[in-house]
Order: sequence, then structure tokens, then C-alpha cells
Amino acid sequence: MNKNKIIFLIIGIILVIFFVSMFLLLSKTWETKKTSSTGDFTLWVLQDDKNAFGNFLNEFKKQNSNYKNTTFNIVSFKNYEEYYHALVGAFLRWAAPDIFVVNNNDSSFFEKQISGIDPSVISPDDFRKNYDLVFSNDLIRKTKVDEKNEVEFLLWIPLWYENLWIFYNFRETKGKKLSTWAYVNEVVRDIRESSWKIWIGIWNGSSVYGVWDIITQFFLIDGIKNLQEATGNNMKSSISNYVRFWDENQDNKYDSLFSELISQNKNNLDAFSRGDVQMVIWYPRLLEEISKKGFNKNFLRAEVFPMNNQNAWNLLINYNYFVINKDTSSYQTAQDLMVYFSSKEGQKKYLELFNYYMPSQLWLVNDRLEENIKDGYSLKYKDFYNSNLELTTFNKGIKTIYDSEVSSLLDAKLNSTELFEIFRKKVLCISDKTLSSENLEKSCN
Repeated sequence: MNKNKIIFLIIGIILVIFFVSMFLLLSKTWETKKTSSTGDFTLWVLQDDKNAFGNFLNEFKKQNSNYKNTTFNIVSFKNYEEYYHALVGAFLRWAAPDIFVVNNNDSSFFEKQISGIDPSVISPDDFRKNYDLVFSNDLIRKTKVDEKNEVEFLLWIPLWYENLWIFYNFRETKGKKLSTWAYVNEVVRDIRESSWKIWIGIWNGSSVYGVWDIITQFFLIDGIKNLQEATGNNMKSSISNYVRFWDENQDNKYDSLFSELISQNKNNLDAFSRGDVQMVIWYPRLLEEISKKGFNKNFLRAEVFPMNNQNAWNLLINYNYFVINKDTSSYQTAQDLMVYFSSKEGQKKYLELFNYYMPSQLWLVNDRLEENIKDGYSLKYKDFYNSNLELTTFNKGIKTIYDSEVSSLLDAKLNSTELFEIFRKKVLCISDKTLSSENLEKSCN
């Protein structure tokens, strides 16, 4: 063998050794990455304080030491519309988070991007026992395993819910019941006989904080449970009850403030805080806004949104549920987090950090009822809880459009029902296109 051949042979052997070594090293690194719990994991949340949610996940790390070195990247959005568009953009760029949230009153446009939870990990049967019926109806799905058999699985995990309150000035309503509209009307008559004050801050849309869910609750009172059903006489009754409440001879007079509030970029909360309006409606977290406006905390009280009778009723609830992105590269981490989210320890820790929410798990409800919601206020969780109510999800079609446009319809009292029917058809048309990808050239306007 000549000298050159020997040199080439040696070089070849060196290169083989080098590439084999690199292959083994990369294989070992890949295997470590595949089985390790360390690394980055992204969660997108809505309305929850980022630092508080980080503390919530720190408790998960304490209970699961194999995740002690995992970096959880948390992005918290304040506005649902901004969150929605950011999430759509993230999926288009293949940069969506590992876990994200969806609102219960929105059509699930992201459902095909969601990975189900193994029923051997979180049992749908156990879920039914531990959660209110509304969550089982909303969150359990079925899939066929063969021609004859189906299997149930959980698609989403809720940690909380909220329902509408009526906040009121205790000075004007001391000792009065407000659980039904009949009781409320009695209080209003008493107020009107002794004072010029306006009793409740509803009647139009643009000046009413959170009007999109208030009118939705009026739909539920008339038995309308989704936008598809919001038509005909029931729809007209719901809108009429809202925009004409105490109209004509029993004028609510809230409209007398409309021009002033709009011109000053204010709303019914400002009128409530200065004493012109005696009642406002929204979720418990409205307490933060009322506090900023300077309302005297000693005179603030609350009740569950009033109904038309004292029997069981449909009460709108709002919640954001957690889902796993089916394209996550860290499915085991995502599934372990879902187990933590559904555990007693996880649910209890979350409620300690976020004090405006009611528990989604039944066993925690009674423990929470006697607690004060916020220091310095005479408001307990039992003030907005009634075991007779039926918690209900309302499908808005497309929440971002529904919430942003419905308020202007309620300003147009004389033809608000006609405008709502046009609006309803448009939203459902866009929703159908998005979900089915059919009739794409048909105009929805």
C-alpha cells in the first residue's frame, strides 16, 4: 500500500469516527430533549395578572419536581378582541402557544387546533361529578373508536366562572329584596316617590359598561340560549324589556344622561359613583372599576342578576377554558398542567390568587361563600350565588363582532329590533363561513 493510500485511509477512519461520534452525541441530546421536562413552554391567558399566574405555576413546579427547571413563558392579554386576533396570527405563523384559552360564549373556531385530553388521565365521568352541569355540556366530546363504539374525552379545562351581579346603593335600598324584577320595581317606586334620582344605569348601549353581556342575560330570561335562536317575538321581547324599561309614564330617565356621558367619554359607572344612578350591572370584577371611580364602599352592596320569578332560571356565565395546542412539541407537559388545573390543589391555589371568580369545581363553592371578595367592602361570594339558578353558556356566534357592535343597536330604540335581526344574520353568516368554508363568495352584509 503506497503512502498516499495510507494517508487517505487514515483520514477516512478519522472522518468515520468523527461522524459516528457526532451522531451518537446528537442522538443522546435528542433523546434527552425528548424525555426531559426542562425547556420553554408558552401559555397565553386572558385578563389574569401575569405575575399571579406565574405564582400559580410555581405551585405546580413545587408539586412536580421534574419541572423545576422548566421556563413557563406567560403572555397575558387584557382585551379579548386583541387576544383573538393575536392568536389567529400566531397560528398562521406556526408560532401559537402550547396552551391557550378560549371563551365559552364564542364559537370554537380553534377546535381543530385543540388536542383532546386522554380519558385515562382525566376521566369525563369524574369531571361530571366534580363540576356543574354547564361545564360537562360545554367541554366533553365524543369520538368513534370503531363503527359501533364511541369514547368520551375532555377537550378543555375551566378554573373559574363569573355571573352578572346588580350592584346597588345601600342607602336607597336598605332592607329591600332585589332577587326578581318584581322586587326591583317595588324599590324603584319607593325611590321615585321620594327622590329625582335615576334608579338603574341601563336603557341604551353606548353609555352602559358591559352592555353586550347585559342584553345577553335579557335574552336568556326569555329562553334564548344562542344567537341562532335570537329571533321572532322572544328577541323583540328581550330587547324591548331592555331599551324600554320603565318607559313613558314610568320613565327610567337614564337616557337624560346619555348626551352628557357620551360627550365626556363617561358611562353609567361614573353616574353611579356620583350618586345619580342607584344600580349598575356587571361581573364581580367591576368592583375594581367602581373603586377607581370613588364610590363610597360603605354603601355598596350586590345581588345576583334579578329574574322574572323566584323559580329556577338561566343565568349567563362567562369563563375562559384552557386548551392544549395539538401542534405542541411538549404534549406531556401540557397534559400534566391540565391535570394540575383540574386538581383540588390547583383549583384552590388559583382562587387564592384571583379573588373575583367563583370555583368551577363544586366542592369549593361552600367554602368560598362566606369569604369577603375585597377587603373593606361588605360583599361576600354568597351575594351573587343562588343554588336554584341554572348556569348557562350563550353562543354569540363570533364574540368579537357581537360584543363590539351590539351596543350601537341598543341606542336606536325605535328600530333596535329590526337592526338586531340584520346584525344577527350577518354574524351567523360570517360564523358559518369560518366554520364550514362554504358559500365563501356570498356577501354577509
